[in-house]
Amino acid sequence: MRAARWRIRINYAVSLLVSAGMLCWPNGRPSYVALETFGGLDVPWWVWPALLVFGAAFLLAARGRVWLTLGYILTGVLVMTIGLGVALSVGPTVQFGPAVALVLGCIRQGVNAKSEAT
Repeated sequence: MRAARWRIRINYAVSLLVSAGMLCWPNGRPSYVALETFGGLDVPWWVWPALLVFGAAFLLAARGRVWLTLGYILTGVLVMTIGLGVALSVGPTVQFGPAVALVLGCIRQGVNAKSEAT
């Protein structure tokens, strides 16, 4: 696998890890009501950062075209869910723009996963 393709995958994984760190930051963390009451369920604060860390690990460990495509889809779904939840809780200017850009990149990479797979 070419090094340039790994850099793309690592960039997406790092963005998931940074988002996880921002969601579990203890001081000054606003209440993300839309994420804490997701689908009418009471979701603990640590679930979303744990899902983002799992998504980053899955994306980095994915081998083969199908698994890599699933990794990019999982990344896109997680980022868009977090972005929309933060936008509904705090306001649209916080993370919505970067989330849309990241999701569009994930879709593009998922479609082109055939050329990246080992």
